[in-house]
Amino acid sequence: MKEVIWIFGPGASGKKTMMLEAANHQIRPSRIRYAFGLGYTVPVLPFILCTRTTEERKDLILQAINLNIDAVILIHGQDVDWKKGILKSLYNPKSFNRCGYVFPDKGEYLRRRLCRGKEGNNYERARNRKEQVLNYIRPYFNEIKNIL
Repeated sequence: MKEVIWIFGPGASGKKTMMLEAANHQIRPSRIRYAFGLGYTVPVLPFILCTRTTEERKDLILQAINLNIDAVILIHGQDVDWKKGILKSLYNPKSFNRCGYVFPDKGEYLRRRLCRGKEGNNYERARNRKEQVLNYIRPYFNEIKNIL
């Protein structure tokens, strides 16, 4: 059965890594599969885009949502999706059901930021923004899972 699950979270939280782990579950157990109860036989297709123009991104996400495939499609959500109205314009209750929000503990978050060459402690800022993001995306999804 086809399902679309959006995955949001701050930069350097591990969204892309977890999405790829969910697609190739033989590498290590997947937190996304566990959070959403996706068994090992369920095919998972991660859809990860670099931020493009709003219209390009919207068109590509719509193509992913409309794929005729028997799999779970994970969409790598970004700020532009809620800030620029992409979620609102693509909203369809049939394809918007579940969402995940990735937010690691402080040590993991800071380690990931340092690996990207980003210094400074933005953990508190990211934690404060979490509620802002969740408040905006909550109306579009029946279920939002915290993925730690």
